[in-house]
Amino acid sequence: MKSQQTMQYKARKGLVIRLLLLLVLVLPVIMYVLDRSTFDKKPILLLPLLIPISLMLWVYFDTSYRIKNKRFYYRCGFLKGDFSITDIKEIGHRKNVRSGIKPALARNGLLIKYKAHEEIYVAPVNNQQMIDDLLKINKSIRVAS
Repeated sequence: MKSQQTMQYKARKGLVIRLLLLLVLVLPVIMYVLDRSTFDKKPILLLPLLIPISLMLWVYFDTSYRIKNKRFYYRCGFLKGDFSITDIKEIGHRKNVRSGIKPALARNGLLIKYKAHEEIYVAPVNNQQMIDDLLKINKSIRVAS
């Protein structure tokens, strides 16, 4: 594999994040319909509702993973970073995790353990494809079930 090749992975979007986004999008509409006169007089009152919408849309559309030059890159809104694939010790399938970095929008993702005690939980659309691509670069990764 060429070191300059970039592999991109879209994040899987789970039902919970989709429902939460729908709720955040519908809430200002409901509030406007229920009290139209207040919002017509002072539209600035909608601003506090637009901030969470903006943040949710940013996270929803910006979450992705990438492999380039033997490094793993992740981004999820304001959360972004990278690490060397040669530092990965283990990858395991997990429904969810309670610790570590979690740039993921769905359950049933991958827990990647790297360096001495670092962990990151990711949820690409195709878990197995990501595992296969990581193993091409670092054959010593242990794949746990």
